[in-house]
Amino acid sequence: MSEDRQARQNGESDLRKKAAEPLYADGAPSRPEDLQQLVHELDVRQAELAAQNEELLDGRQRAILEAIPDPAWLKDRAGRFLAVNAAWCRFAGRSAREGLGKTHYHLFPYEMANRLEEDDLRVIREGKPMRFEESLADSEGRTTWFETSRSPLLDDQGAVIGTVGIFHDITDRKQAEERLADYQRRLRSLGAKLALAEEQERRRIAADLHDDVGQTLSVALMKLQALRKKSPPAAAAPLEEIGNLLGHAVRSTRSLLFDLSPPPLYELGLEAAIEWLAEKTQEEHKLPVAFDCEGKAAPLTDEIRGILFRAVREALHNTVKYADAKNLWITSRREDSLIRIEVADDGKGFDPAKPLRDTSGGFGLFHIRERLDHAGGRLEIQSEPGRGTRIVLLAPLAKDTPGGKGGVP
Repeated sequence: MSEDRQARQNGESDLRKKAAEPLYADGAPSRPEDLQQLVHELDVRQAELAAQNEELLDGRQRAILEAIPDPAWLKDRAGRFLAVNAAWCRFAGRSAREGLGKTHYHLFPYEMANRLEEDDLRVIREGKPMRFEESLADSEGRTTWFETSRSPLLDDQGAVIGTVGIFHDITDRKQAEERLADYQRRLRSLGAKLALAEEQERRRIAADLHDDVGQTLSVALMKLQALRKKSPPAAAAPLEEIGNLLGHAVRSTRSLLFDLSPPPLYELGLEAAIEWLAEKTQEEHKLPVAFDCEGKAAPLTDEIRGILFRAVREALHNTVKYADAKNLWITSRREDSLIRIEVADDGKGFDPAKPLRDTSGGFGLFHIRERLDHAGGRLEIQSEPGRGTRIVLLAPLAKDTPGGKGGVP
């Protein structure tokens, strides 16, 4: 920016503040002649601006200005009102003549006047139409929101000589947005509580299966094996068939236990559970899965541990089912107060802009993203057709551990 231009803008800013000095000065003029001089200067200024206003707008333009239902105005480069419509007068509680020559500093609290001045200067500086959202609090603490459209006011040569603007009361819309945001926050909070309750119920059911059904099946299988040693040859085949059925029931129960609440997840930690999951995936689907964990186990809350484990499992499931990948890589790292887990493959990839698939009956990546967001984490998907996929999971460490101080920035 040139020095002349900077000086001009500084001068305009000083002029705007100077126009408001009588309203914000520490005290009134001490001498009667000073007050008379001030009143005279204001009368002269208003008369000059009124004349300028008449020159600026012809009858058609003024009719257009008055036809606008929202408050509208024209201002010079110093921020003084040159023309206003009837809606503006109703909003400001002033006649058009009383508004001419005034600046924001005469109408609004000082801090808001400063913000409005900055908006005007930005429009003048950039020379293009702009939109702003602004708020005004009254003496009773009620806040009114406005959406303001400002454009440069140009002379015949195309030079910026001021601004023209219009504002619309959007308080109802902002209040509706706040209610919607509050509803969404409460909905996410409820979803997190339900998910945590689900996780606790999974662990309870798994414990019951292990302590009751699993133990009963194991004892029955042991007794059957003892019985086979004493049974006559004619009973050997039926007993063997029964033994095979009991063995299948024991294996199915163990598999169900791991699906409901993997013992390694809560007994050994997330890293051990992911390593078990990688080995299980490789064994079942003959797909090479490399797992790389840096450092010791990360301290995590039960909620975060469960979310991350199921996120990794969902990512592996999607890769096996959709990606046509030849290799899978899983990495786990600690980054300051976060844990970072990546699941990458060399498959066919996809367009991440498309909606996430929910392939697990309600616990797809979309729901994982929602839960991670609520817990202070983040899920990122990096993919493109033909170039594989990388799922990045970021979550906060437990807050009562060194370095565990919060969520993802």
